[in-house]
Amino acid sequence: MEFLELIKSQVAESIKGQIELPKEKENSVVGGIGDSILGGLKQAAGESNGLERIMSLFNGNTAASASPVTKMIQSFFVQQIAPKLGIDSGLANTIQAFLPTIIDGVTKKASSDKNVDLVAVLTSLAGGKSGGSLIEKAGGLLGGILGK
Repeated sequence: MEFLELIKSQVAESIKGQIELPKEKENSVVGGIGDSILGGLKQAAGESNGLERIMSLFNGNTAASASPVTKMIQSFFVQQIAPKLGIDSGLANTIQAFLPTIIDGVTKKASSDKNVDLVAVLTSLAGGKSGGSLIEKAGGLLGGILGK
């Protein structure tokens, strides 16, 4: 399963029965939440220690609720995605508050799904840069942790 597909399926699964979405906007909101997770991860990857924070989140060393990466994703959702979706601020705030639960599900699923190459995901988030870089270190660490 591709990482984006995994995110969107996990988002749909996580919010089912937890957040009431308007039927006509359900698909766009689920997609928007997925886009905010990817956008926040990309933003975090570009910051100092960003990849280390992402690795800590995916390997379970940092809870999603306490991760600065989650806070970036929440901010990305509220500032970039929610206005484009045309949802009211109450729903946007509900989704923002629920994002740590969604991210926790995504990281657990990504870590356990043998078809998701987290090294490739990290490389993609960092813009494909490697060559003795943190990406290679991240790949080694994640590979060891996840047995990949």
